[in-house]
Amino acid sequence: MKKINKIIFIIFLSYSINSHSQKKYLDYITTEKNDTIFGTLRNDIIGGKVLFEKNPKFKRGSVKYYSRKLKRVKDIRFNDDIYIYKKLSDDGIYENPKENIYYDTLNVIKTLNTNFFNIKSRLIDYVVTINNDTIYGIIKNPTFGKNYLINKNNVKIKIEKDTIKEYRYLNNVYQYFEKENINVFDSRKAYLKLLLNGKVKLFEYEYHFVQTGQNNVQINQVDYYYYILKDNELILLRNIGYKNKLSDLFSDMNHLISKINDDEYTLENIYLIVKYYNEEK
Repeated sequence: MKKINKIIFIIFLSYSINSHSQKKYLDYITTEKNDTIFGTLRNDIIGGKVLFEKNPKFKRGSVKYYSRKLKRVKDIRFNDDIYIYKKLSDDGIYENPKENIYYDTLNVIKTLNTNFFNIKSRLIDYVVTINNDTIYGIIKNPTFGKNYLINKNNVKIKIEKDTIKEYRYLNNVYQYFEKENINVFDSRKAYLKLLLNGKVKLFEYEYHFVQTGQNNVQINQVDYYYYILKDNELILLRNIGYKNKLSDLFSDMNHLISKINDDEYTLENIYLIVKYYNEEK
């Protein structure tokens, strides 16, 4: 009997450790009652984030995933960043409407669902030339024209594809690639934002376009696309067919593919998917 109990304990301990380790590949929310609920953050119909939590007692015919609105929540972990619920002071902080980022000379503040904020110290900007020289300074993002860096000697260095292959701005790193274009109007070459580094790299691409609204009003729009760099091949992911592409990319990790096919992860959770692969491979 003692031997059986020991085996049961080992199995339980192994399950507990594995279950805990898997939680690092999930987002979470902390409620006002200090309960931590793990899941994956995704957009709901009106555009805000909700947490999808897997039903641990799922049976055929029951609900597989619960969706939780971010109400009465103290903090959120989303793609490894912690967002705290609080009101934002406007003093000395400026908004970048393209990225929902507020910034000043010392901090970069990202927002989530309007009232949640992630604050990080602002890293010094830099550019890397095609000759692999790294130049530090402050990058300016003018309303018209290309971004440029002002170095310590007050020299302006334009960020152009022919001279700059990488730069860091507002703590984000951008690298220049020849890529698959989104459509016939899109450029084949662009700077992509590095979201995750490792054996497999994850990039985000901002595609800017103009849409005609009512009364022929021109509206500036932005769509976001993901690219994965694996084995020196840059692969575009689209909403349609992304499961098949990910199955091909991660064919050497069947348990991850199962999670994707089971909708535990969707394309919105691509950061967690790539993190899972990089750390478990």
